[in-house]
Amino acid sequence: MEPAIKAGNLQAPEIEDFFSKNIIKVKGGQDIKNCGFGGKCKTKEKRTSRWLDFKTATDLLGGAFRYSAGDIPDYLPQVQIIRSFAKKVTRMEEAIQEGKTDEVQQLFAKSKLDLSRYLPLVELEPLDSQDYTHEWDTRPEVICQGTFCV
Repeated sequence: MEPAIKAGNLQAPEIEDFFSKNIIKVKGGQDIKNCGFGGKCKTKEKRTSRWLDFKTATDLLGGAFRYSAGDIPDYLPQVQIIRSFAKKVTRMEEAIQEGKTDEVQQLFAKSKLDLSRYLPLVELEPLDSQDYTHEWDTRPEVICQGTFCV
């Protein structure tokens, strides 16, 4: 996304893919096992975006890195940083829809700074690491043992 944002191309496919709800969480129209009488026994399709998935995962990860179970996640520095990051990216998404290139570029730079502050707090590699330079396989992994599959 970074090259497209720096170039001011807000209509780039990678930006659209990041924010559009193109990840299917639950397939629709499938039978629900052990459905009660008179109920709607078909699933409804549920979708999410890479952004919403990332937002949820980073918030949960930030809350998991605490010294004591008594710590309130809202007060942890990594949670405060990632929630600030999430607000900036949400504003950036709105600015993309409005076509405000300068605002998008400023918010991207600020959110990248927040992300670089967050990563060491949750023991992840810094942004310039080689871990983030290649494509990831994001298909769901099916693990089977005998006839049982997850």
